[in-house]
Order: sequence, then structure tokens, then C-alpha cells
Amino acid sequence: MTSRALIVAVEHYENSTATSQQLPGTIAAANQLAQWLQHDLGVDRRHILYCSSDESPFRTHGTSTAQVKKAILDLVRQGYNDTEKLFVFLSGHGLMIPRLEQDLSILLTSDFIDSRISGDACIEVNELTKLLARCLGIGNHFYFVDACRTKDERLDPARLGINLDPATSGTADFFQLWSGRPYQSVPSNSSFVDALLRGLNGGCDLVADESVAGRFWVTFDNVSEAVAISLAGENREVLRSSHGGFRSQITSLERAGDATTIVTEGGKKIPPVELLKEFEEIIFLGETNGQLVNFVKEAFADRDRQRWKRLDVFSIEDLSSAFRNDRNTTELEAERNSCEDFFRTQGKDIAEKTSLYRYRYAGAYASLWQDASGKRRAHVSVPLPGEDIRVAVASDFVDFPNSRHPKVDRYFDLVERVVESEGCHCIFEHPEPIS
Repeated sequence: MTSRALIVAVEHYENSTATSQQLPGTIAAANQLAQWLQHDLGVDRRHILYCSSDESPFRTHGTSTAQVKKAILDLVRQGYNDTEKLFVFLSGHGLMIPRLEQDLSILLTSDFIDSRISGDACIEVNELTKLLARCLGIGNHFYFVDACRTKDERLDPARLGINLDPATSGTADFFQLWSGRPYQSVPSNSSFVDALLRGLNGGCDLVADESVAGRFWVTFDNVSEAVAISLAGENREVLRSSHGGFRSQITSLERAGDATTIVTEGGKKIPPVELLKEFEEIIFLGETNGQLVNFVKEAFADRDRQRWKRLDVFSIEDLSSAFRNDRNTTELEAERNSCEDFFRTQGKDIAEKTSLYRYRYAGAYASLWQDASGKRRAHVSVPLPGEDIRVAVASDFVDFPNSRHPKVDRYFDLVERVVESEGCHCIFEHPEPIS
């Protein structure tokens, strides 16, 4: 499904006699959020409906009540049963009207004049929230509202008057963050949006994704907490509310860091099929690499026989000092030779480039992985005397093009040093190097 946005930025109230007619910076702040939605979150420009009271490169609608309602109608028509995430940003003059059942939170549209005559020049935020949740269908809706909530008992707000069929997929969950608490005014500056964008860009507590190493979630709760802490320094408070299933993940970020070593149920480290399927360039700095063949065969089948870009396999030349208690040297050499025979005969069929090396033990064993995006992973084991290398303590690290990890750099450099070291030699290469 699709991510969408509705932005309403009312900077100019040309005919208002009850409020200031200008809210400088409102459109500039909204533009920043629109840019984040498009460039960082990847929301298609066509799916950002932007109501602006003045020129903006993102502007699709104006900010009179009729124009905002047209944007709402366009949003529902486009997003009916096809809105995974909706981001709503509302900014302008706001009021709060006391009611016995529930106080009404109002955003004034640009045709507002005076509370006594402009009941039709406003949007009731909770009415809008429930309308979109019902009519767009199942998904997550995130509301960020930067407007005053000062008390007003004169305004008699009209309802939206939008009657649309409910979505057939269900009702969306929604989350709201307000830049001020009920019956408070808020300053006309960019503090709220600045803090919000810092949080959305990862300047908040991140939640680790247990299924994907290096991926972290930016959640509504943690963004809200970061905004609250930031604005508390200005003696300001925010208000948070939510409704539904509380699946508050907004976006994911990639961060270099530790990763969990993949092992069998018995605790032995293995060349994991999941990583073999995912990564395109792989280096095995191993002992005999005896386990590798079966895992490569399984992963190759799971990749629909799509060749890897590069496979480099390093095996120990002198196995007499190997960290294995279950095999003698002759048996270990047979393991190594069987692995090398497989890559000699089938390497050209499973990888664009295959290289086999014999080398002298370099103090650690490692597997190094890189995918087409530049994501890298390093798995490193340092054996202890008398301990089977397959159950020795291991460390895993992951990094990304925009978030490098010094230890991943270090282990990729280790391979380069091994290749250049005395005693390391290539015994097979496909395609053959051009002489």
C-alpha cells in the first residue's frame, strides 16, 4: 500500500479582525516537513496534498475551507483502501471550544474573519481524524498539529459536511501530537517542526528491529517524547493521544553496530543461508570451509539460481595446527579439497567471479559480506587453544554506506593484508585473469 500526506499551512489571514493576519514562517516550516516526506521517507510527490495560503513548490490547494475540503476529498478518492501510512500536518491559528462531551480543537482556515460570524471557516481536527480513519481504510495515520489551542466560546463551528462511504478494509489507527496543551497558546516559531524533524531523522530513542541487523525503528511514541523534551526547554508542553492497535512505527533507519551471530540450535556457527541469499559479494576467510558447499547449494536454489557477484574462499594451507578436535589432519585436508573441487567445477555457474586461496592462519577467521546497496557485515571468530573453532566466541558487526563501522573496515582490511601476505596464493580464479 501507499504512503500519503495532507499538509495544511495557513500563514495568511487577510480578512481576520480577531487574530493576527500573518504567521511568519508557517509555510517555510511546512515545506521542510514536505521535503522530509518526499526525500527521506520516499513519499511520491503526487501523494502529498499541500494546502498553502501562499506560494510553495509543494502547493496543490489553497487554504479556504472549501479548498481544504477539496483536498480532503481528493485524498480520500486517491487513497481509498490504499493508504498504509498517512501523515497529516496542520499549522495556523487554532482555538479550543469547550463542550460537555468533548472539547473541540479547531484549525482556522484562511477565510476566517471573526468568531461571531466564521463558524464555517474552520476545520475540527478530531472530526477530520475520524473521517479519514473511516474512509481511507486500515493503516496508520500520524497527525502533527502546530496551532494555538486558546479558549473560545463564541465560535460555533460547522461540521465538514463531507459524506463519503467508509472503506471496506477497516478503520485506521491514528496518533496525534499537538504543539501545545488544551487552552494554551503556542509561539509562532519553528521550534515544534525543528524538534519534530530531528526526531523523525533519528534524534530520538530508536527501537531495534530484531529480525534485521542494523535496522532501527523511529516510532511515534519516541518521536513524541523527543519533541516533548526539546520543547520543555522553552517551558512548553505537548499533548499526545492515540487510538487503535498502537502500531506506531513511522520509518526505519540503518545504523552501524553489533549484530547477532547466527548459529545452529547446538550453538555451532554456520554459513547462514539467510545471509548467503541476501548478500552479493562474500569472502570466507576460513579453515577448511567444509560446511560451505551444502549451504551454498541451498542458498543458490533459494535465490532462483541467481548468481552471486563475487565469492572468495580462503582455506588454510597447513591444517596440522587447525582448531578442530573431531578430525585429524588428513580428514581436514579432505574437507578442504572437497570444498575447493566444488568451486573449481561449479564456481562459474554460481558466481560472476570465483576465487580460491590458500593462506597462512592470520589470527582470526572471518566471513565478510556486502550487498548491492553497500551494506556490509563482518563475522569474526578468534579461537582459543583446545577449543573447536565452530563454537568459539564470535562477533558480528554491520554497517551501511551512510553509517560505517570501524571494525567492519578493519576486517575488510584484514583480507587485503592476507592476500598480500607471504604464503597466500590464489589456486583458482574464474574468469581467468587477462595476462
